[in-house]
This record gives sequence, C-alpha cells and structure tokens, in this order.
Amino acid sequence: MIALLLALEAAASPAVSVASDAFPWLLDGYSAIVMVEPEKAPRLRTSVEVWGMQFPTSFIEMVPENEGRGWERNINAAVATTADFHPAGQGRGWHVGLTINTMHSVVSRDGYSGQADFWTLEFLPRVGYRWFPLPGRGLFVNPWLGLGQLNTLGEPGAVGGVTYVEPLLQPLGTLHVGWQLGGDR
Repeated sequence: MIALLLALEAAASPAVSVASDAFPWLLDGYSAIVMVEPEKAPRLRTSVEVWGMQFPTSFIEMVPENEGRGWERNINAAVATTADFHPAGQGRGWHVGLTINTMHSVVSRDGYSGQADFWTLEFLPRVGYRWFPLPGRGLFVNPWLGLGQLNTLGEPGAVGGVTYVEPLLQPLGTLHVGWQLGGDR
C-alpha cells in the first residue's frame, strides 16, 4: 500500500490528497475525502467528503427542546464540499475555509416505535492547520475548528408525538489524516 502511495505521489500534478476524518470512525461511521490543490492557485485547496455517523447524544441534548427525550440520530449519508485558503501557499500551515455540507439524517426515540428523516444544509466557516510531520513525504494531519449554521430542509416528522429540533448553530472540531500525492510539502 505504501509503495502504491509513493508511486502515485511521484505522478500526481496538481497535488491530490486522500484523507479521512477521524471523528466519524469513533462514532460508528465512515469518512472518505479527496482534495485537489490546483497548480495555478497554490493557496487554494478544494475537497469533497462523503461521510456518515451516529450523532453524539451530548450534541443532540445541547438543544433544550431535545434534552431528556431519548433522541438518537444517524447521519447515514452526507456530502461536504470545502474550499480552503492557505495564506502561506502550497496547502500547508494555517488555513481558513468554508464547507457546504448536505446531510440526510434518520432520528428515533428510545421507547417509541417509528422514525423520521430529514435533510440539513450546513454552512461551516472553519480555521485549521495542515501539518506534514515527515519532511518530503505526503503524510499530513489537519486539525480544524468551525461553527456550522444549520438549515433543516423540511421538518422531520414527529416520533412519539415530539419533533426533533436541529440547532441553528453547531460548534465542530475534528482531525483529518491523509496523504498528499505530488506537490510541495
């Protein structure tokens, strides 16, 4: 596998990266990210991520209307597109960006039959730091923080006579780990 990554690394232009978000894997989920850094725009990095996960109860209960109601939420399909700006260039160091995230969720409640589903559109400004710990190699880690503004596209149906409430704003922090194929590090 490492030999394949090194061979692809030598051939890649513009810089292409593959990565994953660590957070969904910890919550019975998945994440796969492809990133591109155009040669003619060395301060820009764009990405597309497909992901899903069991949403943490602590986040659900941050909304007072959801607290103590036994909600469970599964984000079973999501697509996030991101554009990040790296002031230093070359897709490393500090960056600021914007993610537009579309999520399909299914919610249920402990002790009640039935479930409801809904779509959410999220606008997520973020700031992070992309670091290459092995000089000259493609391995990178990218911790970042953001504040998402959530827009429910249609209300979910009631479960047990109660409707799930999406927060207006949601803080988020996570860690992407990946490998850059080509480009400067």
